[in-house]
Amino acid sequence: MKALSTVKEGFQFRLGNGNSSFWFSNWSGSGMLANQVLFVDIHDLEMRVRDVYVDGNWHFNSLYTNLPLEIKEKLSSTTISLNPSVNDCYTWNGNLNGTYISLSLSTLSVLSLSLGYGTYRRRCNIQAETTLHCLRDCDFVQAIWKSLDFDSDVCEMECSGGTGMILNVDVSSIGNPGVSGFGGLIRNADGAWVHGFFGNLGVTNILHAELMAIYKGLLLAWDLNVKDLWCYSDSKMAIKLITKPVDELHHYAAILNNIKELLNRDWRVLILHTFREGNAYADYLAKHGANNTYVFVSIAIPPVLLNFSLLADASGT
Repeated sequence: MKALSTVKEGFQFRLGNGNSSFWFSNWSGSGMLANQVLFVDIHDLEMRVRDVYVDGNWHFNSLYTNLPLEIKEKLSSTTISLNPSVNDCYTWNGNLNGTYISLSLSTLSVLSLSLGYGTYRRRCNIQAETTLHCLRDCDFVQAIWKSLDFDSDVCEMECSGGTGMILNVDVSSIGNPGVSGFGGLIRNADGAWVHGFFGNLGVTNILHAELMAIYKGLLLAWDLNVKDLWCYSDSKMAIKLITKPVDELHHYAAILNNIKELLNRDWRVLILHTFREGNAYADYLAKHGANNTYVFVSIAIPPVLLNFSLLADASGT
């Protein structure tokens, strides 16, 4: 019972198939909408989230109830991902993996037990008890991270020549969670600009933003009829989640399923890791997304500040 409040704070409601009541459930995290309007019209009593949010767009005109403008604007600026194979439910949101394990609650406690009061750590008694050593460098601590499936393997590939396209995506966040934007660009195999995009996700965490950047980038590439694609992200966590089977209790199971469904279409896509230094153009567009209010913008012509750098890259200068 003493741990109840701590555990409760780690759970958050997650939309999956959108089968929750639009009016009488706290699916948005901002309270029931029924309490924010004068009354709910009898015709709307059975409306579910998926009845109002269809194919990535809000259909407020389908409602008989008068929804205040400020609520419409707030919902329109909220990014939602629905997938029919995922149920709406409360999920554990207490670690980057998004999956509840008891170790995630007690990791810091376990680490704190290994700390001593002297200059050297009690457990290894070898290196100075710095924060970095206690949280990263110690063999004992590394074993804990590995048990949580964190590792330092890097997958890196290069695309040059041929007909393949390159998609780079990135995010920008002011805090974690904080106001977050995403962005990316598609280039041909020689590095020349093909298309770009950016968008704003409102207040969210970095992992959510990274997954949405990949999803939006893949969706744009498909719409542009790209058939051979190398997708680069600097988020190892996002890549790991995409390449593994989806846990239906993962907080972002709906987004992950949407990405996997895209990947299973009739095209060839590789999801690859790149270092932040190699993602400068996508980073620029992601910052642009974070500083705007647009949910998604597709851009055919590169921004002026990127144009000369892109031309130099494509020409090899």
